Amino acid sequence: MSNKDVFKSVYSKKINKDKNYNEILNRIEVKDKKHYFRFALIPICLILVICGIVMINNSNFITKDKKTNINGNIIINNIEELGAYRIDADIGEIDNTLIDYINIEDLKIPSDLVNTSYSAIYGRSNIDIKIYDKLINYQYAYSDNKIKRNIVISFSKENKPVRDYYFSDEGCKTSTINGVKLTIYKYQEVYMSEFKYNDINFDIETTNIKEEEFILLLQSIIK
Repeated sequence: MSNKDVFKSVYSKKINKDKNYNEILNRIEVKDKKHYFRFALIPICLILVICGIVMINNSNFITKDKKTNINGNIIINNIEELGAYRIDADIGEIDNTLIDYINIEDLKIPSDLVNTSYSAIYGRSNIDIKIYDKLINYQYAYSDNKIKRNIVISFSKENKPVRDYYFSDEGCKTSTINGVKLTIYKYQEVYMSEFKYNDINFDIETTNIKEEEFILLLQSIIK
């Protein structure tokens, strides 16, 4: 018997070719599945990351940290993040002489700022009809000639003035000006405070205004 015939005889007796074929095939399939699964993880992870980003961007997470500056009864709460509101409103110019409960001559506005507008913010009395006929609040705006420093004073007897972003009160400390308690926020170059005085709801916001100027403005309102 030749060596070739001996090999064939041993192979047929000792090795089950069908069994080996199936075993090899199974190993190949398992490897392929692992290969596909490994690459399938990439789009899955991307989806999770994207979803996470959308959830964070759509959330109204406000602050990660607050640091407070204290100057007597005046406390400035430094805010690191803001939350966003969705508001449905319209704005229109008004004649400020029709408003008799705010005296603009009493306002301590920095000398380099001039009045740029007297406005009224309107909402919809019927949410199903896109007609802005409900007065929400008035708004006085001041700015320098480069429009880098500005002040916006919003107020209303009937409503809390609307805004498109907000600050969290969590962890904040209140200030006291002439017996009136209020919270003062600072975000980057923006100072903001909202309060009620003489039954008027105020919302004051400034940009690139010094802390002393902002406090003087508040004191000129809260007498």
